[in-house]
Amino acid sequence: MRAISNTLYDNDTTGTGGGQFSIQENVSNITIQRNLMASTAGFAQFVLKTSTTGSIAAGAIDRNFYKGSVGGDIEFYWNNVAYTTFATWRAAAGLSKDANSTFTTGVIGLVNAAPTSASPAGDFAITRTSPLRDVGDTAGAPFTPAVGEKDFFGKNRVSNHRVDIGADELAFTFSIWALDTTGTALAFSTDTDGDGLLNGLEYATRTSASTANLSPFALTLPGNVAPRQFTFPFRSGVADLRYIVQRSSDLANVNGWLEIYRFDLATGAITETGVTADENAATQSITLTDPALGSRFFWRLKVEQVP
Repeated sequence: MRAISNTLYDNDTTGTGGGQFSIQENVSNITIQRNLMASTAGFAQFVLKTSTTGSIAAGAIDRNFYKGSVGGDIEFYWNNVAYTTFATWRAAAGLSKDANSTFTTGVIGLVNAAPTSASPAGDFAITRTSPLRDVGDTAGAPFTPAVGEKDFFGKNRVSNHRVDIGADELAFTFSIWALDTTGTALAFSTDTDGDGLLNGLEYATRTSASTANLSPFALTLPGNVAPRQFTFPFRSGVADLRYIVQRSSDLANVNGWLEIYRFDLATGAITETGVTADENAATQSITLTDPALGSRFFWRLKVEQVP
């Protein structure tokens, strides 16, 4: 059994002792990970294993985020023994639990800072500054979602290579990147740092909008010999970008640009017209090989923002 990536907020409002998560008789091989468990009660109960039956592996309960009330009391149970601090709960019965989890009485960064049982689902989504963001795994041990796995709202379960804790996955977008890197909103089509690269292109090629950067493109052009090959970085793990490569033999002809490559991150669709491309998600780079023959060619990369 797996209980993964849930948002449990003020469960057991009737105060019947069920806590946020209750493990009952003869439960074995359960995984409880990447869950948000929040209680606003003065006496908050979280994971309760009041039975001495069943077998749960070390580390099976981990990377959760617990939220209690300021000045309130908390309680966990393991094998019918109560623990009233997060530290003693972690070490209970000598079994590793929640080694990489967090307990807080502070802000957890939901859209609605104080939702209730009557609140719409959107109130439980997380914000850009939420401490739940990007902490459900590590860069060294990334979480790999199942094929087609989505969050509660139908978005990709992992965004920008890190998974969030709880039912919502904050979609990494140009707007969030701008605020993360510069602290302010930016326009996709302006050049904030004056380096000749528009903000949208900086986002798409993983450079910075706050410091000047050189061109991110690497070209291999062996004179008048085909094929020509060039590589450019791309931003995998997002869904708001479209990469288009065009070729022309005459810059004077504004209508002479031919589209030879298109990669839509929103759908994953790739179109190659007379060229071959390698999209390497590990290095986040695209290498395009163009076999076209001719004494003079020009290529350009267009990046479009997908709504």
